[in-house]
Amino acid sequence: MRHSRLWALALVAVATAGCGKGAAKTPTPIVPFSSATATPAPTTPQPSWPPGVVGSPLSLNAPARILPAAGFDPVTKHLILFGGKVSDTSPPRNDTWSWNGKEWSKVGTAHTPPALVGASMVVDPISGKLLMLGGTGAVDAAGKPVPEGMWRWLGDDWEKAGENPVQSRLNVAADAPHKQIVANAPGGSFVWNGTSWAAAAANLTGTLRSMNISGAAVAAESGGRRIIEFGGTGSTTYSDTVAWDGGSWSTARTSPPVTPTPRGVVTPTPPGLSTEPPPGEARAVFDGWRNQILLVGGYIEDRDTPSTWVWNGARWNRLRVNEPPLLIGAVMVYDPEVAGVVILGGQVIHNGGVPSDPLSAVYLWRGAGWSLVPSRTAS
Repeated sequence: MRHSRLWALALVAVATAGCGKGAAKTPTPIVPFSSATATPAPTTPQPSWPPGVVGSPLSLNAPARILPAAGFDPVTKHLILFGGKVSDTSPPRNDTWSWNGKEWSKVGTAHTPPALVGASMVVDPISGKLLMLGGTGAVDAAGKPVPEGMWRWLGDDWEKAGENPVQSRLNVAADAPHKQIVANAPGGSFVWNGTSWAAAAANLTGTLRSMNISGAAVAAESGGRRIIEFGGTGSTTYSDTVAWDGGSWSTARTSPPVTPTPRGVVTPTPPGLSTEPPPGEARAVFDGWRNQILLVGGYIEDRDTPSTWVWNGARWNRLRVNEPPLLIGAVMVYDPEVAGVVILGGQVIHNGGVPSDPLSAVYLWRGAGWSLVPSRTAS
């Protein structure tokens, strides 16, 4: 139930002493931020924490991973995490984890996908089940990624659901009205109709960009009306917004024409990182509670200033909120059970470009700022 998970997520914002009955809890600041040009976070009513919560519950047994796959399972109502790496030089893993809002549990399955790093998850609008696509694992004698297939999560086991359009990092979103999945990759844009993949059309008038890019942020609007893609790295790093209407990609007009700064992948890769493909992409997800797309992070010139933007269907707006640290190799997922967006895993980029060890903490967005769910790490 929603309330049991909200209770579990009382975070560091909850005092160690008893709280007043019925009082809403305020997320704890992580990184102070102020800007004369940014807009304060909206005053959308927030779901209240259950009354009488005491202490600061941890996100227990959290797996610390770089470039895992993660998504919300509408069947079990849990976040599912698969694979990733435990260090920059370690091989990919093939384990499955489930998060109920407080505790992580390792899930034993009869069938297991191959070990993968950088895979993506999306809910299939045809079956209503969580799909895992793309990523890289084993390579052949020529150094090319071996086809690893798409995988469907059944709630307690995996089954193979088909093949990927290309075996690489994919930015995916569901086109619910047209019962299809759109996947963008360095090889182009592709559409899955439930049985096969086809190349997606693009009518990008007035721009030199193509869909043959990496590191873009992709998410569907409310009700899947359109899929929005921002930025990415190709011949340059882009700051434009394109939209998928069910049949083709086209340039999205914004009013007024205010956009986030160009952002894409880390180029060159920071010292100490050998992750392939390059990490550091911006992340976008539809925030169902607040009915808008949330855009966070990405490699930009001012790499020490992460930023949070929202897309309301017509324009981008930067929010003046507390920011998470600048992360690479993290994933971002909307969890309707906690009415918020969570960022999982990844590494913090320190001054000089040196990455931290992978994080086991969860960063939570509930409309007013980012808060940290502390954790106890599992292997």
